[in-house]
Parts: sequence; C-alpha cells; structure tokens
Amino acid sequence: MPQPDDQPLTGNTAKFISISNILDGIQDYAQGGSLDPDINLTSAQQIFAGPERNRVSFSSDAQRLLRISWHTELAARILDNIPGTSDNPPEEHSLLATLRRVSAQTLPVQVYYSIFNISRCLTMTVGSPCSTHSQVHKDFGNRARNAPGPWGVTLTGDPEDLSTCQFTPSILPNFAPFNPMERGRTPQEYLGTALRMTRRWQIEYRRTDWLKDSSHRKSNGQQYKVLPPHGRVDILNRLRPTTVLDLVYELRRRTNYESTDEYGSDADDTAVARFHSGMLYLLDSCLLIYEAELARYIGIDAFVGTGQDWRNSLGSMNNWALQAFDRRIAVICQAAAG
Repeated sequence: MPQPDDQPLTGNTAKFISISNILDGIQDYAQGGSLDPDINLTSAQQIFAGPERNRVSFSSDAQRLLRISWHTELAARILDNIPGTSDNPPEEHSLLATLRRVSAQTLPVQVYYSIFNISRCLTMTVGSPCSTHSQVHKDFGNRARNAPGPWGVTLTGDPEDLSTCQFTPSILPNFAPFNPMERGRTPQEYLGTALRMTRRWQIEYRRTDWLKDSSHRKSNGQQYKVLPPHGRVDILNRLRPTTVLDLVYELRRRTNYESTDEYGSDADDTAVARFHSGMLYLLDSCLLIYEAELARYIGIDAFVGTGQDWRNSLGSMNNWALQAFDRRIAVICQAAAG
C-alpha cells in the first residue's frame, strides 16, 4: 500500500520505516543473513571452535522448552512458508503482503519468545537456569563476546553523548548519527543505530522505575518528577552493555505494553517485507547460536534425535514449513563433524 504523494509522512510511518531499515541493515551486516547456508555454517563453526563442553543429560523439562521454542518459530514463519508462494498469481501476492502487514505487530513477540524459551532450555541444561527476562538477557550478555555476526556486537556509554559510546568490537570508530529512514548507509551504521536506539529505550524504561523508587528523594524529602542528572548517571552505571537481544526484547516489550500504532502505518509493502525478513533473520541466526551450543553439551546425536522426533510430530506439515530448521540442523551437523 504505497503512500500517496500528496499525503504527508506520519510519525508512525516514519518510525516503522526506520525500524524496517535498521533490521535490513543488521541482516546485511551478516553478509547474507537468514537461511544463507554459508553464513549459518560459519556461525556454527565459530561456536564449535570454542572450548570443549562436558557432556550433560537432556532433561524432559529442557526438551519441553526446546519444543516450545521451535513451535513458536513455526508460528512466526507461517506466512513466509506458504507452499508455492513464488508461483502464485499477483492477487495472492497482494494478499500475502496484507497478511504480513496485519501480523507485523505480533512478529516481535513470537521472535522474542522463541529465543527466550531456547535460552531457558540451554541454561537449564547446563545447570544455571534462567527463568526471567533479565536473567536471560544477562546470560546472553556473557555469551555475546563469542557470538557470531551482529550478535557479538555490544554498546556501552550514554547514547546521548557519542563521545562516551563504545562498540565492542569497534565497528564504528567514528559513528555519526543519521536519520534511519535513509537507505544506502553501511550495515555497520544501521547496527550501531539499532544498539543506540535500544540503549535509549532501556534508559527511558528505567527512568520510570528510578522516579518511582521512594529512596530517590530531593533534600526536602519530595520525590523527583523529572530525572535529575545524577539519576541518569545512576541508571547508566547499572546498565550492562546493550546487545542485539536487547533490541528484540525492546521491540517485544514496546509492542506488548506501549504502542502498536507504527504497525498500523501506511508504510509501503517493501518496508513491510524488509521488516519481516529482518525479524526472521534475527530469529534464525539467534536460534542457531543456542542450538549449536546445546548440541555441544548434549551431543550431536541427542540433539538431532530430539529435532527429528519433534519434526515427525508435525505430520505432513513438515514437508514445507521447516526449511530454516532443516538448514540449521544440517550446518550444526557439518560443524560438529569438523
């Protein structure tokens, strides 16, 4: 649904296009992105190159969380796995674009919870279970230092003071802000903007909690109504490095609890397609990280067997709906074989 030339660009449309461009740039940062066998294999090989893992058992509770993760991924991918889409007549392509537009606001929720549950599965399996969002995010922050692609990039510092911002690794030594509605920027710039935007959201969310905290009072005993400079410093000092998983979480949180107006915007179909592709890239690439690490702990045979049992439980659906799942299993097996 292209925007008419004589209709001014609304704030919600601008916001959606910006997020769409950022997600597209993050996918480009991986030099191929979602479902690219070579990129996925490189990522899996990077994980298997780490220190040897002691073999552990795979409990029924952990297996349940893994199945929940995979089922949630399936729900997120359903529109992009309709058989014969590329051969359908134009009116059916138009219907698919409309369905993507309608489902855009639920996609961040599905993507996040698929990742959230596989993280719970892995951490339970290795004996350090994470059951809350903050625990999962902190655990991933520790994993990020060895994670492939954009998942291995973090940001510290005050996003409003670029002189304090530091990317690890140093993907943008001379980062300059730009309007993310622009196309044609480098993948590093979009990834850097994504992390900076996320860190802003994290600070804003914590701002509300800081102001509500009864221990934070003025010298006259009154509570603050506006965040004072020392309050912002306090928040920043407590804020761990921001990761791409924080971006996924913030998109989910804002969709659930703040606003979905941008998802009802009149951004054109290409922006909606970029949004879907970018979100599914984040899902595919992050699941691979957790799946490869899980396979290292429980053994490749146990991991593949669990995946095959789940696949078989889907019946005829498994003939067309599990392309991403099958690619990940294949590259994990290849990486495990050396």
